[in-house]
Amino acid sequence: MSPTQDNSLKGWDAIMRQVTHGYSWSGQERNVCYLNRGDGTFVNVSYISGFDHLDDSRALGLVDWDRDGDLDVWLRNRTAPRLRLLQNTQGNGQPWLRITLEGKTSNRDAIGAVVEITTKDGSPLVKSLRAGEFFMSQGSKALHFGLGQHRDIARVRVLWPGGAWQSFPRLSAHKHYHLQQGVSRPIEIPLPSAPTVATKTANAEPRARQSPIHLPVKIPIFPSFHYRDQALKLQALPPSKANRVILLWSSQCAACRKELPALLKRYANNTTELLALCVDPIDDSADAYALMDELGWPFPWGFAERATLERLEHWQQILFDRAPTLSVPFSILLDSDHNVLALQRGPGDLTNTLPFTGRWFTNPVSPAYVYEDFGRLFGERFPAEGLYYLELAAQLAQTNKLHPELASKHQQLARQHAEANRPQQAIHHFDKALSFSPESASLCHNYGIFLAQHGQLPRAYQLLKRALQFAPDSEATKTALEMIEADLTTRTP
Repeated sequence: MSPTQDNSLKGWDAIMRQVTHGYSWSGQERNVCYLNRGDGTFVNVSYISGFDHLDDSRALGLVDWDRDGDLDVWLRNRTAPRLRLLQNTQGNGQPWLRITLEGKTSNRDAIGAVVEITTKDGSPLVKSLRAGEFFMSQGSKALHFGLGQHRDIARVRVLWPGGAWQSFPRLSAHKHYHLQQGVSRPIEIPLPSAPTVATKTANAEPRARQSPIHLPVKIPIFPSFHYRDQALKLQALPPSKANRVILLWSSQCAACRKELPALLKRYANNTTELLALCVDPIDDSADAYALMDELGWPFPWGFAERATLERLEHWQQILFDRAPTLSVPFSILLDSDHNVLALQRGPGDLTNTLPFTGRWFTNPVSPAYVYEDFGRLFGERFPAEGLYYLELAAQLAQTNKLHPELASKHQQLARQHAEANRPQQAIHHFDKALSFSPESASLCHNYGIFLAQHGQLPRAYQLLKRALQFAPDSEATKTALEMIEADLTTRTP
């Protein structure tokens, strides 16, 4: 990959991280609208036209929605509101003409046709019918002509796909006509009444209950999910014979204080296990203990580790296109193998989400694809967890495609542990790297040098001999091997 391509990918990744954190794709730039003055110049009318919203707008469609003779605009946004209707209420009463086309010998939609209108004073107006006018969007197929001061129409001609011209006489302003290829008589289309657009005032109050988010693929929770129990002992997730809900809560959260008593009733006779983890700092946990004592909490509970919360925040940001900041109450539904099945933001009952009903109308992504994506994105901040998901992807894919990448990442972690004077962790990652790339001369060389530095000369010697098999011209490996042979000889009685 060239430096230019590499920088481009890095820039794209940076943009996507901004978007998933809720930042504007367009940098908080307002939409703009320019008015064509007809003399080759334009004037900015964004504010007075009402276009200058802070929406991250993507697509637009032009249509006379309210049937008043001028074009209105539908905007499709990446941010809320996802749809916005901008009604043209200028109300100047100028004449207009709307034309729809139907091909007979050409394509039925008449895509590619050109309509030319000539007014009584000879001014021509020309439009072509296109399949797609804007970015990922298409306005109305009806060609709308604003006639300005020219109320009288002298002639309408259509250049049909294929090259044949056809004239249509006797068309009047303020009307909609349907023109058919090879048929001389235009069909006048009655103008329907304007459609109504239902509006309502936005409710600022949050919903008391939010729907659970069902994952299309079971995703294992990262193995470094640790917490402190009530005695403040560090714990990993214990084995489970049933589904388990992990609830994140805070003693300072009003919604959590309402939710916890409801959970007492909900889980009293429920086969689903419950683990309630408080996110309050341990050195400020008196309120959490007092609340649990007051409730007589009978289920396992404890305190979420800071490192676990950081990883969980990153985990959900990878999972969703635009993930909000992790807030409580937040619930995770796991199966007995510690795979995540569903999430719940805010109060709610995850125990009622099983079994999942319905069917996919598209093919869901494969677990191998999800794990591979998770591995790379998770590895940007947490390399060890990233390797965990990449290895799962490699197991499911049943190919060696990911083996070089896994070997490289394990070797990188081994070097980091070696530099931090953590030899056992370094050995673990060197061994993992070697399992994925057993014929890598550089890996065998680096591992052998590391072992020699830590006094494990016999194994270092074997690895360096192995490296020389794959790279027989390596002077560095030959020199290291000679030094170890000399050292082993002097140690032999």
